[in-house]
Amino acid sequence: MFFKCAGMANSPMKTAIIRLLGVSTLFLLGGVTTGVSAQGCGPASGNSNVTKAESLISANQSREAYVYLNLAREEGNGEAFRYTAEMFEKGRGVERNPSMARHMFSFGAQSGDAESMYRTAQDYYKRGLKKDGEHWASRAKECGHMGAVMLLVEQAATERRNEVARDLLTLAIDAGYSPAKLYLAEVFDKGQLGLQKDYQSAFKWYYLAAKDHIPEAMAAVAYYFVRAQHGVQDDVAALHWYHEAAKAGHVESMTAYGWMLAMGRGGPVDIEEAHRFFKKAERKGDKQAVVFQREFAIANVRRKPKGG
Repeated sequence: MFFKCAGMANSPMKTAIIRLLGVSTLFLLGGVTTGVSAQGCGPASGNSNVTKAESLISANQSREAYVYLNLAREEGNGEAFRYTAEMFEKGRGVERNPSMARHMFSFGAQSGDAESMYRTAQDYYKRGLKKDGEHWASRAKECGHMGAVMLLVEQAATERRNEVARDLLTLAIDAGYSPAKLYLAEVFDKGQLGLQKDYQSAFKWYYLAAKDHIPEAMAAVAYYFVRAQHGVQDDVAALHWYHEAAKAGHVESMTAYGWMLAMGRGGPVDIEEAHRFFKKAERKGDKQAVVFQREFAIANVRRKPKGG
């Protein structure tokens, strides 16, 4: 059989999968009416079966959700194909099947779902099929998907089409897309896309992205304050932003925050709290955190008075 789920015999899931294969065949033959043109953008939601499926997925009842998604797929609903793709991608309610996930994203793209267009574009680029990748990224862009815009930016930058990349990046910036702010900061930081290095401009965009709670941007702001990269050295501000980035899960910032606490940079020395963050970073694989734990443990022992 094409794929297998435990306890499926004579179940609604088995019936749903058989129907799915029928719908997939119709799509491949061009026999499904989707309600939108192949070049259109489907509605974000509104399908009652998708709504029921979303509720069941939120309640961790993916197998039950699958049946409703199957009904919505038969109606040509792009969202339903995307949710199904994600189920196969993650192995939720069905056996994990990357190939089937790829197909479902493709069907979702054909049904006008912008996120599916974006995921399909990513897949084509990854497989070296640039023309197809650009087609679906451009379609998703036309549907307002800013992630697809950034995908096109990255591709243009790789091919040194700097003016095209800058124009696309401006589009995402104007839309207020937070990852675009981080990208522009890195452009100024490294002197890319035909622009000169400009640490003042880089810091401005890192800061704007940090205010949007992007961990990498928070870490960059902290680094700028530690190193006075933009002309301002401020350990208090650096400590704050490393802490924010660490809380957001940025591993290197956990280590950096611990180091600043252990050194008393930006605030009083707090070895206990420093080691807590070193441990968190170590659990996530940061080797530097292990080095710091050893160094500061030794240093702390040396500072203790005899008999202490």
